[in-house]
Amino acid sequence: MGFLIKNIAVGSPQDVVVNDLGLTVFAGGTVDLAKEQANDVAKSTDLVAAVEAGKLIVLDPLDDTTPLTALQSLDAITTHNDTRMLNTRVLFHDSKEPSGYVNRTDSLISFDATGSPPARVFAVEPSGANGSPGYYEYYIRGRRFRETERKTIQLPDTTSLYFIYFDENQDLQYTTQFTADLLKIYAYTAAIYWASHFGAITYFGDERHGLTMDGDTHAYLHRTFGAQYISGLTLSGTYNPDEAGSPLGNPTDADVQIRFSPGVIQDEDLAHNIVHTGTKVNSYDFEQELAPITKLIILYRNATVAGEWTAKLVPDAFPLIYSGDSSGYVGGANGLPPFNSRGGSPISWDLIEVEDESYFFVHYFATNYIQHPVVGVLGVENYTSRPTGLDEVSAELAELQDFPFQEFTPIGSILYQASSTYSNTPKVRALTTDEGDRYVDLRTSRSISVIVRGRGVNDHGNLGGLLDDDHPQYHDDTRGDVRYYTKSQITVLLNSKLDDITNEDIEDLFNVQYVGSPAPVDGNILVWNSATQKWENEAPVVQKFYTFQADQFDNPVNSDWTVNSLAPSSADTLNPALPVRRFDDTTEEGVGAGITIPENTVNIVFGFKSRAQTAPGSAQTVQPTLYNRLVPDNAAVGAWSSALNLTTISIPTNTNFQYDTQTISLATLGWSAGEHRQLELTRRGTQPGDTLSGDWNLLEMTVEFTA
Repeated sequence: MGFLIKNIAVGSPQDVVVNDLGLTVFAGGTVDLAKEQANDVAKSTDLVAAVEAGKLIVLDPLDDTTPLTALQSLDAITTHNDTRMLNTRVLFHDSKEPSGYVNRTDSLISFDATGSPPARVFAVEPSGANGSPGYYEYYIRGRRFRETERKTIQLPDTTSLYFIYFDENQDLQYTTQFTADLLKIYAYTAAIYWASHFGAITYFGDERHGLTMDGDTHAYLHRTFGAQYISGLTLSGTYNPDEAGSPLGNPTDADVQIRFSPGVIQDEDLAHNIVHTGTKVNSYDFEQELAPITKLIILYRNATVAGEWTAKLVPDAFPLIYSGDSSGYVGGANGLPPFNSRGGSPISWDLIEVEDESYFFVHYFATNYIQHPVVGVLGVENYTSRPTGLDEVSAELAELQDFPFQEFTPIGSILYQASSTYSNTPKVRALTTDEGDRYVDLRTSRSISVIVRGRGVNDHGNLGGLLDDDHPQYHDDTRGDVRYYTKSQITVLLNSKLDDITNEDIEDLFNVQYVGSPAPVDGNILVWNSATQKWENEAPVVQKFYTFQADQFDNPVNSDWTVNSLAPSSADTLNPALPVRRFDDTTEEGVGAGITIPENTVNIVFGFKSRAQTAPGSAQTVQPTLYNRLVPDNAAVGAWSSALNLTTISIPTNTNFQYDTQTISLATLGWSAGEHRQLELTRRGTQPGDTLSGDWNLLEMTVEFTA
């Protein structure tokens, strides 16, 4: 029995409409509201107004006779003689539960990316499906909310994974930071990855969870387990790994086409049924073209926008990216498929053609992506020798942890070999693993599930069984002593070899027979001279040292200099016997010099003796700038280089001269031995690293070349 609402027909009989309950109580009649609507009754402002006006009376749901003239008294209904029901509104208030959707079939979610620029509008609205009430409801911390209209929110045109939810004001909101609050104090609704440069979504996940799980448990399961494989999703079809085709070495298109069977993954309390297009049983089943050939999108990271997740969004008959497909990728000279290269350091993702006769993986996942529940992710390595299987897959998935998905589980990885000799469309063949499996089946692999989510034991010292000797393929001290020479054995052998060379033990320098001069001292390196059969000093390290006093610099006073503005020479105002060059803090001024790079050098060391003209109130910095050009042998003088910001020089709160040095490798500068370089040293004063107000006085610059 629920709440009885009775029309007491004050004055002439009339119907009473309770708008915020969507309820009409006919004249002289009663309406029985199910007990699940108690929360709505308690918060209905229209019902309160009708009761206070004497038009309606609300009866106690437990005895059908006691009037509840103040709806707030619902909070007081607890028990009566151990037979009355617990008021769920009180329970909800105390527990701040539940949060989630009453029935996800009552609503539809969508995302509009059409237009130019794309609309980027997420919407949720009543489904209007058969049996649906024409509205949808959700709870937030024990309060029920009803929506009868379409609600929307526009996402910004910025690449990110967006988490969308209803707040207690019944407004849609989004965040780019996932926290447990989404599951505990909001009605979490969807997750969307928007790729701004790409102008499309590469993930749209359904997150309309129900009410049967409390927020803390939900957050725990989400963080530790995520989506889990339940059944199905078996790889089959004409897929024929290791098939070289006929003639030998020419696999067909059919040999590399795959088919995944329908299956189920579990996203906490939501079971996601992945079915073939047109075969859904429930409105929330995920449909995808699975048979006879599974067509899926392939995701990869793009170089254009630092690691943005992009995709081949028009699925075709091949579960990879290949030259000429809808992704826009075009192969190189061999027309082979790409792998998703990480580049160097810093990482710079890109599609790079696989080397001829080399190998690469594509990894496949089941997700809660509404339109594309099964997706492929391009592998990140080009293997010149055939990988074994699971080890390499584990390593690649560990590098691909930052997926654009919210809920997903790995289901398999396929090893492909690319060859310019293959005539099928993608120019690949599929290969079995080293254990003879048709592919690397990941559906029930708990270890892989942990890897891809970055979860599990993160401190090696916390692992169990660390003292167990259960890896005989690795050498401990005992096995190592059997296989390799010990330290003492090596010492004996080396001493015998040295005896052969010098005819006596080498205990110190007195035991070494050497030639040449000067005589060796501690720290020298000796080399063996086979002609004299003697030891001798290694050739000395060639070094060169330049010193430029303030009055010894060249003056940039014509347009042949890159900066035609002189840092003037003047007597130091505190020490007039010392000439200095004064560099302004607002106008770029410079001095010049010329140097020749000696042989057998690796680094150049710049030294500066300088001070502030006026002591600053707090520690500041000056950042000199260096330009250079090559003066070659029998060729035109080169162009000036671009500005190179040197390391900042610290200026303390005084006017004392400071000694500073900076070492730069010749390789970094692109300089070579024997070259003559003209230098111009300036102070621009505009870089963030130059904070000193007023002149900077340079007494001396040194240039040292070291091995």
